[in-house]
Amino acid sequence: MTRLTTAQWDQRFRQQAGWTFSARHYLLEKAALGNEARILDIGCGTGAVLAELASEFPRSVGIDINQEYLLWFREQSPRVLLTGADGYQLPFPVNSFDLVCCHFLLLWLKDPAAVIDEAIRVCKPGGILLVLAEPDYGGRIDHPPALQVLGEAQTQSLIDQGADPYIGRKLAGIASSFSRLRDIEVGILGYQASLHDKNSFWEREWEILADDIRDRFPTEDLEDLKRVDQEARANGSRVLYVPTFYIQAKIAKEGSDEN
Repeated sequence: MTRLTTAQWDQRFRQQAGWTFSARHYLLEKAALGNEARILDIGCGTGAVLAELASEFPRSVGIDINQEYLLWFREQSPRVLLTGADGYQLPFPVNSFDLVCCHFLLLWLKDPAAVIDEAIRVCKPGGILLVLAEPDYGGRIDHPPALQVLGEAQTQSLIDQGADPYIGRKLAGIASSFSRLRDIEVGILGYQASLHDKNSFWEREWEILADDIRDRFPTEDLEDLKRVDQEARANGSRVLYVPTFYIQAKIAKEGSDEN
């Protein structure tokens, strides 16, 4: 069970939102929505993405099953509509939204296709499904080689937590199984990094990493690995890359044969 606080998770969610910023704006611009559009963020967490959406689309709505996250976000953004709800049973009628999105969510679900099915149900014909973003730890790169054990341990930790660390490579196949999803675009986020990132960035990485793998290494071994990581960052040789996939698709009318 996680030992991080809601504040620490909020920092992590904001970090992830920063990773997807460019792709998110590209895809939203491509969707060409007016600012009166209704957007649903499934699994909105502490609102790292939703706050940004709501600033441009005031009718945005967020749902999450974690009440602590919702309370945290409500204190920051009291005007945004939030609902405690499960993505498997969205509390909205059909054709309620112009765009439905999620962000680093599907890897945590036992049945991601069921949530996509619900997203399609509540999205209007002609609306947009945006899955942004889902990682694939099978393609993770850790360098120097001494740090590869970190990726291996974190991947196994995710599996033990009930997550699917290989969900990224499965997105296209899942999306293609839905007849109402058209114009499906699949992509992978690019890799950009400052060779000498601020310490705060790497400390957040280590908060998550240590929380995931602290029971898999003796404390002194974990400290040794952290020192190797710090030295690699200092000399510019550190690489940490996890391929992260996205999907954007258009919702067709039910029973439609349109291309």
